[in-house]
Amino acid sequence: MKKELRAACVMFALAGLAGCGGGGSGGGGSATALTVAGSVSVVDAKADSTVTGKVMPLALPGVIPTTAAYYTDKTNVYVDERAADALGTVNEILCMVSQTKYDAMLNKGPYKALVDKKLCSSSKGDAANSGASSQQQGTSAGEVPDYQTFILDVTRADNNSPQIAQVWVEQSEQGQKQMIHAKFTVSKSADTTNPYGEFTMSFIGYPIVAGVEDTANPFMKGTIGAQTNTATGKVELSFYEEGNYGFGAESRVAKLNKTDGSGSVKSTNANDAFEFDFAFNDNFFMRKNKSNNAEFCMDRTNFERSVWRYGLYDVASGDRIDRKGGFPVKYSAGGTDYFGFVGYWGINFSENVNPADGAQIFKQEYGPTTTETAYTLFKKDGKLKKHIKKGTTLGMIKGIPLDSFEGGTNKRYEWNGSNFVLKQQMNCSNNQCFWEDTASSNLNTSSLQFNELNFWSESLGGQVRVKLSCTMSGDGPGVPPTQNCTAPNDANNVVYYVENVVMPGETIPASLACFQNCPNPATVTTSNPFFAMGNMFVASAPSQNVITDNAKSYTFDSTNMVLKSSGAPVVATTLDASNQWGVNSGPLFDPTDATNLDALACNMPNGMGGTTAATCGWQTGNLAVYYTWETGSNNWNKLTALKKSDGTFEAFEQPLRVTYDKSQTGAGPNYSLDYSGFGQLNGIPGKCVNANTGADVTCTNSRDVRWVPQFYIKLGDKVVNGTTEYLVKPLDVSQRMIGVALTNCTGAGLAYTSYTLPASIVAAGWVDPALGLRNATTTRQNAVKAAPAVIGGVLQ
Repeated sequence: MKKELRAACVMFALAGLAGCGGGGSGGGGSATALTVAGSVSVVDAKADSTVTGKVMPLALPGVIPTTAAYYTDKTNVYVDERAADALGTVNEILCMVSQTKYDAMLNKGPYKALVDKKLCSSSKGDAANSGASSQQQGTSAGEVPDYQTFILDVTRADNNSPQIAQVWVEQSEQGQKQMIHAKFTVSKSADTTNPYGEFTMSFIGYPIVAGVEDTANPFMKGTIGAQTNTATGKVELSFYEEGNYGFGAESRVAKLNKTDGSGSVKSTNANDAFEFDFAFNDNFFMRKNKSNNAEFCMDRTNFERSVWRYGLYDVASGDRIDRKGGFPVKYSAGGTDYFGFVGYWGINFSENVNPADGAQIFKQEYGPTTTETAYTLFKKDGKLKKHIKKGTTLGMIKGIPLDSFEGGTNKRYEWNGSNFVLKQQMNCSNNQCFWEDTASSNLNTSSLQFNELNFWSESLGGQVRVKLSCTMSGDGPGVPPTQNCTAPNDANNVVYYVENVVMPGETIPASLACFQNCPNPATVTTSNPFFAMGNMFVASAPSQNVITDNAKSYTFDSTNMVLKSSGAPVVATTLDASNQWGVNSGPLFDPTDATNLDALACNMPNGMGGTTAATCGWQTGNLAVYYTWETGSNNWNKLTALKKSDGTFEAFEQPLRVTYDKSQTGAGPNYSLDYSGFGQLNGIPGKCVNANTGADVTCTNSRDVRWVPQFYIKLGDKVVNGTTEYLVKPLDVSQRMIGVALTNCTGAGLAYTSYTLPASIVAAGWVDPALGLRNATTTRQNAVKAAPAVIGGVLQ
């Protein structure tokens, strides 16, 4: 949390930085845009044709023009190294700044950009993320964008003048409104001889009190720059940040010289204090921890890759695949205009405002003059989701993590071709959860409660059910029946589901029934939100009467889009801490559908050595179609839609569900991934690695442990939706050097240069940006009120 707050404060300072090095073309003026280093790292990334370049072995040669987005969209490649933690904030900033498209907006005047912070979070590599998705099972939390509003004015008088970027960002962190001011001056672009470019930048953050910036009490300051050392003639990069983010004063400072291959970094963060010297050449990187003299040597030519963002492209044209996921909106209340974004996952405002159901909302469209279209907000405290059955086999999901909740513990299994092997267990402490390696053991299928195995898998889109061949035992009064199942193999069927949110106007069954995790409107806000478990075994063949007598009954109000139990709405406007992500029901199904009744049929021991026709309630999770109800106080728990003046609703595209065959030959394993828009391909599982050696390790809350995607998708690989194929391109790539013996570095002649780091922000060269208030000019006021020119890195 602390790291995320710091990064949010600092990110506005680098608005003049580009997504990659080299010069760039300007926007509306005659001057050419200057760009500096695309990422601030302690050592440059190596060339890597696996994730960059124009070679595309799986695409048809000669079909895609070289001017297509598939070729022109840039891939940012950087080195993830422990010494770079002092610059972690800067690397997050670069990702966010690349979303502003500042180079395309040069000399076009002040403009607004919406930046999705979630795509660039500096905590994405924290080991705590290993447990995050499992804590959000069944909710929509993981997909929701988190937009931050930038106001930028990037100018350059001519090609003989420096480029100046001014940035203002109003934000709210932990209930405190803040305004960040930043001024960035670039005098020379980066090139092959100068890896940084030459620039200076200063930034400052003020709290907002009673609607006014408290400029007498700044809570943070920082500076970053790359300048030629007049004594040596070489360019050096320096960074200094200090502030009080609510956890005590702290600072981070760095000085780097890539020409000589040396540098020093330091952090005074109480929870992550460190001081390193390092040295490198073309082949090796050496680092020394000055607190304990521990040294590490890394091989620069041998590295692992992690990809954090991807784009999808048309296989024929190379055009970028975008999703109509939403658009910017304006809401007015109490004489104040608020600007936000509405889409498939709900409505979001950067300020603390919460328009109610029925409020008037205006769609904004960017242009010479902002065009506004009025809508009525349709906002409900829950949403119904439709699940459609899909199938595969165990052989096609080999190695994919499968999560199970057993005896109060989350466990993670993988199918290895012969057995379900226990790999990890979740350890939750200090408000964080981690997947930890555990002694391997095989799941015993000879004595189960049900005739199938139930898992949850992010890589398969949610619930997963493995069908088994079983016989029932426990024939006798008072003896609970058990299932004795034969050992599964690669041919066993696997069921998973595609999920869609039900929107107004869709046809829903008049009645719905539920056997398990059935929400109780009287207790849905408590730690026990469900009715007591019903009778899952009924010694009668399925019928509507059997369902009525043994399952919980619901109706769905299609006018108000709310689930009801005995006429009472099942909604949670507040949540118990144990359900902070929201409450999600078990399967809801149409009890009048004969197909559903047939699917619930099973046989039970009759106590006389035979069996009798019965109804098995747990089999609702295998129906061809079922529904679930999600409710809660979070925006992602709610149904949000915009009603047009003619009474119809605006349609937003849900994430595109695509399948990735890791082998690219049809042999699998197959991963089910969600593409929410450019840069947002979700569903790849993760693992933890040692930041010093690159080796796989157990996830723990340590700065020496990184959480990374389990694998990456190579440039030119394909994913498929139905019969439609798409090309994949990595956009944000980190390289992790592999640890080797220290003698490799010392034998190569590497030696440390211990730099004298500045002791204060003033000594580091900080100068007050002195930008003035954001609304001091009419053009900046207009930019605040206008529609965004850029959303999530896409020009509007």
